[in-house]
Amino acid sequence: MSRPENDAALRIDTSRPHPARMYDWFLGGKDNYPVDEAMG
Repeated sequence: MSRPENDAALRIDTSRPHPARMYDWFLGGKDNYPVDEAMG
């Protein structure tokens, strides 16, 4: 069973851009969100 304090670390914040996802978008990848594209 997972511990509650670990659940927060596993969540992906899609409301803020992330450098790795922006790089993925720049390379034409599929693992990014509109917020990453808007910032990139």
